[in-house]
Amino acid sequence: MLACAYLIKRKYQHSTLYNVSVTRVMQFFGCSYKKALKLMEAFRESPLFVYNEEKKCLYARTFKDKTIKLFGRKANKRYNATSDYCYKMQESGSPLRMIVKTLRYVLLTNAIHAKEMGNSIVTLNLNSVTKPDGGSAISQRKLASVIGMSRTSACRYVNDMVKAQIVGKSEIVAECVIPELNSESANAYMRQNPNHRFFAWHNAKNGHWSGWIVYGCAYSILSRVTTNKFKHVIYNYKHKTQAIKPTCSSEIDGKW
Repeated sequence: MLACAYLIKRKYQHSTLYNVSVTRVMQFFGCSYKKALKLMEAFRESPLFVYNEEKKCLYARTFKDKTIKLFGRKANKRYNATSDYCYKMQESGSPLRMIVKTLRYVLLTNAIHAKEMGNSIVTLNLNSVTKPDGGSAISQRKLASVIGMSRTSACRYVNDMVKAQIVGKSEIVAECVIPELNSESANAYMRQNPNHRFFAWHNAKNGHWSGWIVYGCAYSILSRVTTNKFKHVIYNYKHKTQAIKPTCSSEIDGKW
């Protein structure tokens, strides 16, 4: 539904698709007959749309957060405005399935970018002698939850981004929690950490077993162009009468 709303807003400044029918939906979104029927049913239930069956028009609601927030640190330079954290997309002529795929890439990129910003990492040098710690890693389960798909599908998307040199990926980040793994040490660890599980690893050189926690892999965005597409946008078209105005603006919904 988000991809459909994006396609309508990209094409029409009034955010409305007229003469809605199965054939019209097939042509506009580039989908099959069965897919068009499912979309028309979803339009009726989605909070992103207002579907008028009598007039056969479909209106895509705004994406903007309408919560009024206070900006500015100094008392004499504070102002109220609405804002959003946005990603600048430049797509033209792509069918619905490609836009859905692109949005999944954006969600994964945003998760990686948020992890970097949270750890105060500008770039991750994968050739560095310093190994990334568990706090910089993202598990496959987390990546899968970001796009609402399986871990296998999430890994496939991430690997495509790695091949395209958009994202850098380290080796598996793990921590040894049981240096000498046996029944006693395993039971002691499980008593202290009932909700944690570990993986057993056998060292072929010395024949010893050890217990490890796997955090996932550490990722980094390699392209500054990709990073710059994420912007904190402050809308200022409702605050023109104020002496102090936000410096950022937006093209969302056709407004500057």
